[in-house]
Amino acid sequence: GPGDAFQDAPAVDPFENVGVFDPDPAKLALFAEPGAGACWLYEPGELEAWFFNRLRHDSFKACLHVAHPGAFRSGCPILYAVREWRLDCMPDAARIRVAACGHLHITLNGHVILHVAAVPRPEPVNLDILPWLRQGDNRFFVRVHSVSAPPTLLMEGQINSDPAWTVSTDACRYGPPHPVACVGTDRFPHEERLPEVELAPISLGNGVWDFGVEVFGRPEAQVRGAGTLAFHPGESEAEARNEDAVHHEQYVTELMPGAGCVVSPVELAMRYLRVAASPGLQVESIRLRASTFPVSYRGSFSSDDPMLDRIWRQAAYTLRLCMREIFVDGIKRDRLPWVGDLYLAGLANAFVFFDAGIMRRSLVALYGADPEGLDFNGIIDYSFFWIMALHDYVMHFGDLEFLARQRPQLERLLRALENRRDHTDMIPSAACRWLFIDWADIDKTGYSACLEFLSIRALTAAAQLFGWLGDQMAAEHWGNIAMRRRDSARSLFWSEEAGAFRDCSGSARIGRHANLLAVLAGVATDGQRKSLVENVLMNQAVPAVGTPYMRSLEVSALAGCGQRAAMLEVVRNYWGGMLRAGATSFWERYNSDAGADDHLAMYNRPYGASLCHAWSTGPVFLLIRELFGLEPLAPGWSRFALQPAGCGLRSIKADVPTPHGTIRLKQDMRELSVEIPAGVVVEHAGRAITGPGRLVCAVA
Repeated sequence: GPGDAFQDAPAVDPFENVGVFDPDPAKLALFAEPGAGACWLYEPGELEAWFFNRLRHDSFKACLHVAHPGAFRSGCPILYAVREWRLDCMPDAARIRVAACGHLHITLNGHVILHVAAVPRPEPVNLDILPWLRQGDNRFFVRVHSVSAPPTLLMEGQINSDPAWTVSTDACRYGPPHPVACVGTDRFPHEERLPEVELAPISLGNGVWDFGVEVFGRPEAQVRGAGTLAFHPGESEAEARNEDAVHHEQYVTELMPGAGCVVSPVELAMRYLRVAASPGLQVESIRLRASTFPVSYRGSFSSDDPMLDRIWRQAAYTLRLCMREIFVDGIKRDRLPWVGDLYLAGLANAFVFFDAGIMRRSLVALYGADPEGLDFNGIIDYSFFWIMALHDYVMHFGDLEFLARQRPQLERLLRALENRRDHTDMIPSAACRWLFIDWADIDKTGYSACLEFLSIRALTAAAQLFGWLGDQMAAEHWGNIAMRRRDSARSLFWSEEAGAFRDCSGSARIGRHANLLAVLAGVATDGQRKSLVENVLMNQAVPAVGTPYMRSLEVSALAGCGQRAAMLEVVRNYWGGMLRAGATSFWERYNSDAGADDHLAMYNRPYGASLCHAWSTGPVFLLIRELFGLEPLAPGWSRFALQPAGCGLRSIKADVPTPHGTIRLKQDMRELSVEIPAGVVVEHAGRAITGPGRLVCAVA
């Protein structure tokens, strides 16, 4: 049944609940589907921009050492909404109930029927509109103006605010609204916060409370007496014990108790918590108001290898911690949306939580306000990763409607990136404000192989996106460009002498990043793959990648070269190494040769490293996708390929969520059984089997 693969492994997530949303998101519009009735109407993109900027505001308040480059969308203060309809006969009565965020002005058939000032909370107004209705054509025109929050409109009654309305920010260009479910009128949807659940620490040792796992929320102390108190959180015990304010990573201030209780005004990331109370104030108990994304574990993985099971579950929990209204990179630092983290978090989400809403919000929010002038997050590679993240979202969720809405943004971004190329048809590294790739030593002089390979992969994804939209001309255009550049890059960057790809046109340096990206972009031929695996990817003399971000892509490249057993060993050793070092969520950076304190340090700060990072969640999708050789071939998993490889494991079970239902896989020794949901076709060994049904096959 659902979640069978979860039964035997120990829980890591305090809120883990198979098939059930935990905590319950009832009364949260963000987690409710708009129904047939009235909805709150927003201009598309405005709600995402609001959440994005609220996250930035909260992060800058709570995190002491963050910056967030990029030109991002600001909210528009005005919403125009129009509804036209026809009455064949006049009703006996006609009433509406209206609420809005902002100054509200309504005309019906040219008559002003309401003009009220903005209110801090919804205050529905009841109106009798019968005197202004007429037989035949009728027209509502609504204007909502709000400077401090996104303007939104709710109308119930004779006419409901629903997708039949059109909206605009300039009263010229109108289009479909963004409808948000109405679950009550006690607050506006954009005012919602993720639910809080109380957690208790598991132990207290030498003045430091231990919650057992990485957690996020507002600590609360029950106290007696008078004085002041300060919370000192730490992802590690050493960080919590640090008393030097210079080395604090999160905002800490002295607080005064009220009614015997002290609650942190900001959310904090921690496993450990030190509470410093002044003389005269006694701490009686500690709780955490944990802020938690309400979600259900829809995917699962288990095997006869306890380490792999623990890695998968720990990666899933890491992902969940980084789920706010949109994906953030980490919960201690930066607590901000970055496209590189979104790319890997999006893939992991598709294999465990399958939450489409957070992916849509993240993609919309992270789209730059000025892609022509500034890359996403100021990083040129991230502009390409946004295209790949959009592609992967549509491939796994089958959301062609969202893709159609994002088409203008996709086309604008492609034009902006193409305009960056010079007479060589490549982007010179010197012209990039920030060519990141990884926190590692990479030669980027001249023309970067890494950047060119990423761009080829992104253009290949774009060609497929246009094909799904039915635009074969655009699909062929971008596909031909990608193919031409693939051939050119293969010739320019390949070193016959080294049997591998060079970092860039300006040097002979051979590194891992260029070669793993050559595999993923389809640049490397079969012969070249065999050579670069031996000379680079499985050559310990070649310096390692810098982060789990690139390690996930390296693992994927190894699997793509047929080295799935080696891929599995990398997962065991690398992510398993973090667990052996005491991780309860996966880290921003990991070096197995580093000392214990070195794991905590980054950016020349002793506790600067994030010990819970979204780009470290790769095992969630890698273990399932690569062990079973799963490859979706059409949007929404409507068609997928299967090529299992047991890699020495005696048993593996996994559930893969899809829009059609769950694909259930169970390998027992050398036999694999696959339950195929209706509407899905699986291709294996030259056969195509249509669900609902069951496939039994041998494991290679």
